Amino acid sequence: MIETKGSPRSANGSYSHGLEFAARRRSFGLEQQDIADTAGVPRSSVSGFEHGRFPGLKPKMEEALLRLQAESNGTEPNGHLHISTDSMNEYQTFLQLNARQQRLFRERLKARRIACGISLEKMAKRIKVHESSNVSRYETGERRPALPKAIALAVQLGCTLPELLDPTLKL
Repeated sequence: MIETKGSPRSANGSYSHGLEFAARRRSFGLEQQDIADTAGVPRSSVSGFEHGRFPGLKPKMEEALLRLQAESNGTEPNGHLHISTDSMNEYQTFLQLNARQQRLFRERLKARRIACGISLEKMAKRIKVHESSNVSRYETGERRPALPKAIALAVQLGCTLPELLDPTLKL
């Protein structure tokens, strides 16, 4: 290992591969725990891989990421979520919500979850986030779900993302 600015760098470039992998994982709104659960490894192994350790895990990490990406795009053969390209374009508006729309989304998300009788813990498991506090943070506005997680929330609530965003639609 070669040390550069306090970051471990290996001769084979595993540190830069790990950083690239972490950036791709985050771009899909995935947590390290999501990758760990899919790959069948501890979360600490995912963290280590992203920091340049455990380069031998690369095939397993890449496979887990590809599998989760496919699930979030609805292309998994046994996945419950299927979103067409046209629908995906419609959902891009989620990324450009103003403050009022964000507040309405949070309020409708919580109201719908409660109306469906789904606990924070159960929702966290269903959308594959590590802790129920993450779902609570989505509802309070402390955190904003990435697009795949927002879609997964809507699917679990039996509606579409536009229905959660549009206050004129009855849920």
